[in-house]
Amino acid sequence: MIANVQKKKDRNKKTYAFANLYSIFGLIEILIWSSQYARYVDLIRRGEKVTIKCKKDSEKAIVENITPYTQWLK
Repeated sequence: MIANVQKKKDRNKKTYAFANLYSIFGLIEILIWSSQYARYVDLIRRGEKVTIKCKKDSEKAIVENITPYTQWLK
């Protein structure tokens, strides 16, 4: 579940975001670059139940794919 979202603008004025997720491992910070943000904007909001495929980069997880939790269960 998404705990909170902080939207920002890059130097090209495109929106990207940092978000915190509740997981079985605790609170996880993720980075959503502008291309993924534009693709998944409808799912990136506080309280939304999602599954996220990420890759680890230093201390942050970078989003590759976001799926609604109910769709993932099927």
